[in-house]
Amino acid sequence: MLDSDSPQILVLVTAILTAVVALASVFIANMGQRKIEEAKFKRIKESEYAVFKREKLEELYLLYSKWDADMAAMGYIFLPVITGEVSEEEALIRANKNQMSEKDYLQRILMMVNLYFPGLKDDFDQVLDAREKVWPYFSEV
Repeated sequence: MLDSDSPQILVLVTAILTAVVALASVFIANMGQRKIEEAKFKRIKESEYAVFKREKLEELYLLYSKWDADMAAMGYIFLPVITGEVSEEEALIRANKNQMSEKDYLQRILMMVNLYFPGLKDDFDQVLDAREKVWPYFSEV
């Protein structure tokens, strides 16, 4: 009786062994593919983050340039008052006509420095401190 069942048991063992080997092969292949996809995802994520940071840094640079130009223009408006060429009232009229957007630029610069570039905060605080030292000369006019 055992001899008649031997070929069937042999076929069953062979089928089970083949299935186990096939499943193990699929599992190993999936692990390899998963590692490849994770590495690819990480590279894409890092690349997108680098692009995002670069765009924010470019925006910060442009905002700072505009803010700096506004501050310089404000100085040019009030410089003739110091030299006595223009009255204070005339300088104030010129300043109001120019509608400087310095406040909006400054708020956006502060937001970007605090959110995206906290490493620049100390340096930008030094710029603001220097601005505060100079600003009273304009407010006295």
